Amino acid sequence: MSGDYAAAKGSKLTLKGEKIVKTKKKRKIPTDASKEEEQQKDVEDTAKHGGWWAAAKTEEITGPIAIEFGKQTYIKSLDDGQHILGPPHDETDIPSPEEIFTGICVAENKIAIKSGYGKYLRVESNGDLIGRSDAIGSPEQFELVFQDGKLAILGYNGCFLSVDPETDAIVSVKKRATDAEYVKLRCQVERNQ
Repeated sequence: MSGDYAAAKGSKLTLKGEKIVKTKKKRKIPTDASKEEEQQKDVEDTAKHGGWWAAAKTEEITGPIAIEFGKQTYIKSLDDGQHILGPPHDETDIPSPEEIFTGICVAENKIAIKSGYGKYLRVESNGDLIGRSDAIGSPEQFELVFQDGKLAILGYNGCFLSVDPETDAIVSVKKRATDAEYVKLRCQVERNQ
């Protein structure tokens, strides 16, 4: 018998003829001051990166892009198709030519990335990021995962791009995104606001 009482849903006692008053949940509406503050931070961040601004959604990624890991360090293409983390840049420096890629929006949340050597990037079966493809197929597509103002790039193998701490090579071997996998995609084309 005690099991029957435990299974019953407990609620407030309402008497006959009493009206139930529902409360509305209040949502925070961003104020103009917070929007202006956010825009100011965006302008300062763009100035620190030589005019390259951080993309916040997939549709913004077209044309020249740079993939930033950490602070002022970008993925660098080598002439043999491999990719490593480039040297740190000073504030207001722009990415080097071998650190500039072309972003191509393929689907709603997927992009293809073309290196300065004219080859598309892909994730190999061992997890290495290689740029030797001439056309865009499934392995050359990367899914952008935006969450809580952060971005991680998911490769074809279901793992996120990160930097190998021993060799500075770019790899896709971790199934879960942590701080080491968060990147910023920096764009150079004029922003549509």
